[in-house]
Amino acid sequence: MALDATKNFAKWIVSTWYDESATSIVLSSWEWDKFPQPSTDWEFNIIWWDSTNYRDPSDDPNVEIVRCTARSTDTLTVTRAQEWTSASTKNTWSSTYLMALVLTSKMIDDIDSWKQDTLTFWIANTNAVKVDSADVADNDFAKFTANGLEGRSYTEVKQDLDLEIGTDIQAYDAGLTDIAGLAVTDGNIIVGDGTNWVAESGATARTSLGLGTGDSPQFTGIELGHASDTTLSRSAAGVLAVEGVNLAKSTMGEDLTTNNYNILRKSIPSADNRGEGDIVTDIVAGETVAFPNLVYLKSDGKWWKADADAIASCDLLGLALESKNADEACKVLLRGFVRDDDWNWTVAGKIYASVTPGGLSQTAVSGEDDVVAIIGYATHADRLYFNPDNTRIEYKA
Repeated sequence: MALDATKNFAKWIVSTWYDESATSIVLSSWEWDKFPQPSTDWEFNIIWWDSTNYRDPSDDPNVEIVRCTARSTDTLTVTRAQEWTSASTKNTWSSTYLMALVLTSKMIDDIDSWKQDTLTFWIANTNAVKVDSADVADNDFAKFTANGLEGRSYTEVKQDLDLEIGTDIQAYDAGLTDIAGLAVTDGNIIVGDGTNWVAESGATARTSLGLGTGDSPQFTGIELGHASDTTLSRSAAGVLAVEGVNLAKSTMGEDLTTNNYNILRKSIPSADNRGEGDIVTDIVAGETVAFPNLVYLKSDGKWWKADADAIASCDLLGLALESKNADEACKVLLRGFVRDDDWNWTVAGKIYASVTPGGLSQTAVSGEDDVVAIIGYATHADRLYFNPDNTRIEYKA
């Protein structure tokens, strides 16, 4: 609560007469600056009386207390009939009316409400703090609470801070001290040697477990993920079986034998911005390319962005599956399925090379000397089967 604004010798002459409903009061122009400004100093109450007929305001039967809520130079905005007084006319002929800022009952009551014996004690900005003397003992620690300061024992402080040994924190242990003293070396493994804890390198730890490079551990089978459906086992020399089904045996440089089985491929790549199928990775880009740029193999043996403006830039076509700069080897799809969640193809529609370098379109080009090159078909709004047709049609108007 803010106290009313005050100022010494604050008294001024009212410039004219007013009725009991007037709330905008004009003062004599040379008097108005004697009083506080409500916008910066706060509002205040003033008395208003007939000073010609009553030198003492208390003798005027029509004396009134009003509250000044705003002041613009010599014009006051007031609220009438304050502090149990009544609004009355101030228009007695030939009388001079004064307004004065003096001590009133409200000002005394406001001051009284701030006296020391009515202070509120709790933890808050500018408040006083008291000690709960019934809850304090020797060697206690002070704890702030909503009611003031409270005494807390050593045990209670540990509880308050969640530092109870055995509950919140580990008690001292010699073994933990041993571990803390071990060298923090990348790759070390902590093991017990029968007496203390020691740190061993990965190679030493593997030997300790019988899994060193000189060991030959044998396993009947290896369970991956779930014991009931993914078991790896040896079926014959050099032949690995998954769930009893032999895997094809092949070595680098030999043909892959599928034993009359097919290679199955899904038409839905597993993630956005991904292609699956026949992919080359060792040919470099001739310029900066990015997924899913349509590229062609230029006579310099590098991938460049395909452009349907000319047959020469639509020869051997591929689809870039990653971002690469010039002279960096790039992963390029020659045939297969591609997914880009930003696409919105018409399903089953043809997809053509575009006159925008590296671009794709479902609208065939129609400009003079443009090349119509079908590069695949949309299998879904965000997927296509990339299988460039080797036929090229040069458009002539």
